[in-house]
Amino acid sequence: MNYLISGVTGCIGYSLIKKILKRGDSLCVILNPKSKRNSVIETIPNIGIKYISLSDYGKNPLRQNFDIFIHMAWQGGSQRSDFTVNQSSSFQALKAIEMAVNTGCKKFISVGSQAEYGPTDQIINEKLLCNPNTEFGIAKLNTYFRLKAVSEKLPIKFTWLRVLSAYGPNDRSNSMLMNVINKSQKDEPFKLSNCLHHWDFLHADDIADALLRLSYADKISDLYVIGSDEQKILRDYILDLASELKLDPRKMISKLEPTNAQPLNLRCDSAKIRNDIGWHPTINFKEGIKNLIHLQKKDKDHL
Repeated sequence: MNYLISGVTGCIGYSLIKKILKRGDSLCVILNPKSKRNSVIETIPNIGIKYISLSDYGKNPLRQNFDIFIHMAWQGGSQRSDFTVNQSSSFQALKAIEMAVNTGCKKFISVGSQAEYGPTDQIINEKLLCNPNTEFGIAKLNTYFRLKAVSEKLPIKFTWLRVLSAYGPNDRSNSMLMNVINKSQKDEPFKLSNCLHHWDFLHADDIADALLRLSYADKISDLYVIGSDEQKILRDYILDLASELKLDPRKMISKLEPTNAQPLNLRCDSAKIRNDIGWHPTINFKEGIKNLIHLQKKDKDHL
């Protein structure tokens, strides 16, 4: 199998590259030439690299042929209220699927977000009504419908994978878990919320495994939701995190304060993807966070 992948500088992309290379498949990645996170990917051997800005997808035709395009590039994930940036990313996704067709790809797989649902106290699955309340979530949902409509007129199979909350090596430094790990290792102060809402952390290796399975499965749907399905309170995750960091969780978690804001509750039912492709998570949070802390400490010691 010959893969073309965009948006690889995050934890999902990093895990996906490792898994593809381990399988012995061919791989070419598209990097934003202005990204400050390219160096980690550039040091990985046996991959092809194309430097193309997301805004230039329609201007840079590739001369190679591929089998699968996994498109994860998006500008606006950290600018969730910015209409222009997020809608631009949505538009460029259409250029990405054109690129997939022009390079001979038979499948186009892209990654969505729990933000497409907006705040909800319901179990999240493919049938739950989406009601996004951020420009990021609206743009992601629009992208799903646009790609679905376009793909029906093209000789390509399209799949959209909605991810709830990923973590793992090479995650962005401002994610909640990485922020806590990094600050604790520097003895810097931090404080979390009361952590009484539901959350759903899924290791990037498990998400990468699902993307791979989708890439070579014969019969797949155009939409899947993926999560651990543990339906745990965020405080339970924090207790595991505190234990591995040897911190007192009572000093990490804020006391319950009344608020009118509706908290984000992530509870997932990913039965569809489990049944369709035989996927299931293999890394529990306690094991995953232990390994992540170990890697962060190792990287810190090498500085």
